[in-house]
Amino acid sequence: MGEMGRPKLYPDAAAKHRAYRKRLATETMRVDRRRWAALEAQVERLGDAVEQARRAGCPVAKQIRGACSTTTMDFLTEWFVQQAALPRDPTAAPIEKRRRKQ
Repeated sequence: MGEMGRPKLYPDAAAKHRAYRKRLATETMRVDRRRWAALEAQVERLGDAVEQARRAGCPVAKQIRGACSTTTMDFLTEWFVQQAALPRDPTAAPIEKRRRKQ
């Protein structure tokens, strides 16, 4: 009698594990721990800044709902996209850039 059921995709456990590792490598990204920690600190700083601005009465910060950093970044991204689409006065003076602390 013939075998019933689905045919095997891999001839043995080692081949199955190699395929898993290959899939995993295409689905994930390695990040340096120091860089990851720096990104986390930047996200926390952004959240703190938005909260301080909200308490100070900033109308943009007041519009951001939710404590999640993803929500904050999504909102700010959409807000800037909308701002970029607004017509601007080409004769208006540019806003001076503040120097970044180093």
